[in-house]
Amino acid sequence: MTLFGRWWRGSDEDAAHESMPESFRGMLEGLQPRHARYLSAYAAVLARIAYSDREVTQDEAAVMNRIIQDVDDVPSVDAELIVAIAVASARQIGEEEGREAAELIGRFGTRAQRLGLLRCLFAVAAAHNGVSAQEFAKIEQIGRELGLGPGDLQTCRVDLERRSAR
Repeated sequence: MTLFGRWWRGSDEDAAHESMPESFRGMLEGLQPRHARYLSAYAAVLARIAYSDREVTQDEAAVMNRIIQDVDDVPSVDAELIVAIAVASARQIGEEEGREAAELIGRFGTRAQRLGLLRCLFAVAAAHNGVSAQEFAKIEQIGRELGLGPGDLQTCRVDLERRSAR
């Protein structure tokens, strides 16, 4: 089991907390364990799209923070944590960890949370020269991992296009 996998599963809170990277412990200190796992899982999924070009700049981080708040209606404190974790861990989170995180949200997240995350993935990808075919394929894969169907994917993409047209 991967380092992030032990944290996300969190069956033993103390062991899970100890297995979490130290830099994240301070960021998530004081949050309810389930909420902290959700935020870190969200960040891992977000990092898969944000880091698809193998770089996450400070400008991109600021855009992601705004997108998470505007598109998914995530409180600013949570959005800041999500982006900080995504940026700090983008190089470390592998495809397996990202898939585990998406599947965790797929099992335990509400439908609204899963759709909000999918909308954010589209918005983050679109923020840098539009959604490439590679990014779309990755978002489509993540959508399946979140337990969402092709209709949900299309709805989220259309929602993004409507927002952009305003």
